[in-house]
Amino acid sequence: MTQPLELGVEVRDVGRHLTGDTRTMKTMVTIKVEDGDDQPPAFEPCTKVAGKCVNPVYKTTINRFARSNKVLVLEPAQLYAVDPDLQIRQTIKYSLLAVNPEGLESYFTVEPSTGGVRLRRSLPETGIPEDIEVFVQASQSDNERMSAIATVQIHVQGRMSVSTKPEILTTNLTQVQAVVNSIDDLSLVRTLAGNIV
Repeated sequence: MTQPLELGVEVRDVGRHLTGDTRTMKTMVTIKVEDGDDQPPAFEPCTKVAGKCVNPVYKTTINRFARSNKVLVLEPAQLYAVDPDLQIRQTIKYSLLAVNPEGLESYFTVEPSTGGVRLRRSLPETGIPEDIEVFVQASQSDNERMSAIATVQIHVQGRMSVSTKPEILTTNLTQVQAVVNSIDDLSLVRTLAGNIV
């Protein structure tokens, strides 16, 4: 609640011409202003621009081989939203709105009460992009239209890619080693035995 406003009011009788005297009455009127439910949730930490919170972009890096069902650790902080209507402070519930690129929704889940983003199952060996965006919606429990959306950017390390031009590492008369697959900076080397002519 904001500070109450006080207003002085004076009332005068206009019937002086009938009785010859004027009657007046003075009183104070107190106006209490209560906070209304007029602001959607805001994600923390709040950066104010023109007096309004700008939702932060949360970031994390995961390994393609990461275990599933773990809450992802995000920067600059764990995903969290509040109701900025100070007197109301409705409970916030979180939900997964979308994943970019499409088709990866089944790999992620959002805890409804905490906003924790979880990797629901292990990522496949191939076909996963280097960067994924998860969009999380925070809604007031009493009014889903009062909501805000945050972006979680996930960088995936350890993606397997097939080398398009295998490189020969060593050669001799009886053995050839060639790169057939690579996982970022690591290489899977297949040894081919035989005589080289």
